[in-house]
Amino acid sequence: MKKSLFVLAALATHAVFGQSLVVGDQSITLKDFKEKYKYGLENTGVDATINSTVEFMLLQQLAKEKKADTITSFRNAVGMRVRDLKETKLIPSAILDPIVANYVKANQNEYRILVFNVIKEEGDTNNYDQIYKDVKAGTTKMEDAILTYVKNPVPATFVKAGTLDNELFGEIEKTPVGSYTKLFSANGSVVFAKVLDKRPSLGYITFGTISYPNDFNTDESKAKIYSALKSGKKFEDVTKELGSTDHERKAGGLVFGSPILPDEVYAQFKGKTKGYYTTEPVKIDNKYFIFNIYNIEPYQLTADNKEFFIREVKNSTYANQVTDEVLKSIMVAPNYKEYADLATIKKSYADFKAFKNQSAPLFQYKTKTEKYSDLKNFIEKNYKDLDKITPKEWSALIDYHIDNSVYSAFAEEFTERPEIKKELDDLRQNLYSQWIFDDYLKAEINKDVAKQKAYYESHKDQYKWEKSAKSRVAIISDSKLVSEVKKEMSDTKKWEALKAKYDKKLSDKNKILVSFEEGKVPATAEVFTEYKVPYEQGIHQTKVKDREVIVAVDELLPEETMTFEEAQDTVKDAMTEAMLQETLANQKKKVKVEIQPGFVEDLKKTFKK
Repeated sequence: MKKSLFVLAALATHAVFGQSLVVGDQSITLKDFKEKYKYGLENTGVDATINSTVEFMLLQQLAKEKKADTITSFRNAVGMRVRDLKETKLIPSAILDPIVANYVKANQNEYRILVFNVIKEEGDTNNYDQIYKDVKAGTTKMEDAILTYVKNPVPATFVKAGTLDNELFGEIEKTPVGSYTKLFSANGSVVFAKVLDKRPSLGYITFGTISYPNDFNTDESKAKIYSALKSGKKFEDVTKELGSTDHERKAGGLVFGSPILPDEVYAQFKGKTKGYYTTEPVKIDNKYFIFNIYNIEPYQLTADNKEFFIREVKNSTYANQVTDEVLKSIMVAPNYKEYADLATIKKSYADFKAFKNQSAPLFQYKTKTEKYSDLKNFIEKNYKDLDKITPKEWSALIDYHIDNSVYSAFAEEFTERPEIKKELDDLRQNLYSQWIFDDYLKAEINKDVAKQKAYYESHKDQYKWEKSAKSRVAIISDSKLVSEVKKEMSDTKKWEALKAKYDKKLSDKNKILVSFEEGKVPATAEVFTEYKVPYEQGIHQTKVKDREVIVAVDELLPEETMTFEEAQDTVKDAMTEAMLQETLANQKKKVKVEIQPGFVEDLKKTFKK
């Protein structure tokens, strides 16, 4: 018996939540309707909310019929929203958060390194393993090895996290000062580094520069700039006035990205805060630079700076870590599969060419499957002369292709995630409505002025100016001036002189002494209804808050009909509303609207208004 009751209860629950409102090819369940339109249901009632929703959905149907979603502005708006959503929601926080935390922590130190970096060319027979061993053993100086084997050597320099290959930087972090990283040899490149020094980061510094040339005016330029800075002028204002480049004059010499600071600048910035500028210029090449701290964001992760550092991660080499971690999570999930033939064609380029089954599946992510023929077409289109490639390089090339294909599929299916799809559907609904009003109704009416005039003529009695008073008004902040102003206002010929007399004058409380207004004031205006100024000709006085107000009613104007030009905007609004109602009536005739049994009943039980 209990089981039967449970089943009946379950069926009843299903029946309630299975109720829907259906308009054409759109529908909304009772549950979703309650959530989405809760405010309307509570404040305007069930019937009004259902009616407005049905009308909204009918207009959606019309916009779809008219293919509003194919116009450029519509597609651009959806595309921009997709980009914004991908920026914040594509990567799961379980993957992104640890990488951001590692990035911030790694940036707390900077390392001065000397790098041995060779891109091997055809015919290069050097034994780089032995060269590395000799350098580590001290039998060959690293500087000598670099001069001998590196074509374009880079001087020793400080580096920070996110600017180098992540694996190399990871080695640098754990290598003691004075020691060497391991040797990296892959894809024709040979790299190792010596760690020369380590220093604490000063934080993510947004700074600006102002420069001047090293010429016969050097001393004068320096004195002029420092004099302006010491006077209290903002750094960006000084650069605007005295900068030597367009960037300095237009953008305050702003430098983004917190690049590594020259040693002299680092020394002067150490321990300083926002607003500090270097008290001694720094010579770089043939110019002198003065540096200014616009902002410092410490490399300490907080709720306030998390989004900022996420953006920095995505613009650094740490973005590769993000991609790698996404791919790792995909490739251990049940919706990714590699087929046996993939291992066969990965052995070598020769094995790939010898493979015969064009339709053989190689790998699959969700619903996307790549066959041998797909890979063959891709290779032929993008690569030449692969016969000399080694099996190891060939396997790496295939892995690279798989990674790109799978990540692209992962990014493409982002818009099919339920929560993203819902957000984009809501956007499309709003864009459809915007199109109906802006591009369909209003555009139709705006293009036919003759129809507007005809509508105006047939409804002319609706477009009237109400009776009004042609008035002059003085608003006074000092009550001692009331008598004088009132006397002057009684003579219309003195009005302009009166305005000129008090123009730009302020009271001892720094308020405008007397302000003036003039024009037509409707009989229903607050000055007549609330502040009890008589609606009759003459000079009247009232008080609004702490101000004395003198009102000179010069002439009473009767109600009058607006001209077409005066009424045009109101006419267009009325025509838009009429066309909207006609459009809705036509839609109701041709689009099926179904409110399933129990839908209204349940809403009225829940929302009593």
